[in-house]
Amino acid sequence: MTKEPIVIHVPDSGGRYYLLPLLDMWSDVFTSPGSRTTGTGEQTFAIVGPSWHGELPGDMEMIRSPTSTAWMIGRIQTNGKSDYENVHTFQDGLKACPLSAWGKEYVAPKGKVDPKISSKPPIEQVANMAAAKYFALFTTMTGDNPPHSNDYPILARVKHIGIEPGKPFDFTKATPQIQEALKKAVPIVQEKIKAGLAAAGTTVNNWSMLLWDRLRATHARSLRRPWS
Repeated sequence: MTKEPIVIHVPDSGGRYYLLPLLDMWSDVFTSPGSRTTGTGEQTFAIVGPSWHGELPGDMEMIRSPTSTAWMIGRIQTNGKSDYENVHTFQDGLKACPLSAWGKEYVAPKGKVDPKISSKPPIEQVANMAAAKYFALFTTMTGDNPPHSNDYPILARVKHIGIEPGKPFDFTKATPQIQEALKKAVPIVQEKIKAGLAAAGTTVNNWSMLLWDRLRATHARSLRRPWS
């Protein structure tokens, strides 16, 4: 939504269960239209960015995203293979377009593949990213995708070393001590994330199941560790 709001139209599901959770760039669900929350009737809503101001047509509902980029992971009930045609009909009725194209014939532009962009999975790209590139990318992306309000305690701490959301970060201008600390932080944090995930849940049929008791225990252990 960096340029304008995105309008989502949902047809009447005929009582069918579905949900269309929307996640921000921090992977937090900020709304979840669907049969449980907004009903099964026809509905139209506009997803707007964090700083957008304007008028929406008619009684179109506005949903404000905390970040300028978001994604939707839709889930639709099906009652077996014999029901697939009905599910596909509902899916075909789902529409998305920019606000400026609402009410007009709209064909989404064809995507373009940039050969300069790596095709490796994002998790591998981040794992192999040097500290200088990682923190420069972080400060750039947080310009349109600001951190949440409950992130301010840690943001206040990293501000002391020159890292501020939306402001350029030049690794080479940091003191040698800060540069060395950020370089060391990358492998240390990666190992802590892996250890935290392993301790927080268990794997069932190739699905990682996070268990509340383990999450609580892992969180308690992290609070007991002194910050360096």
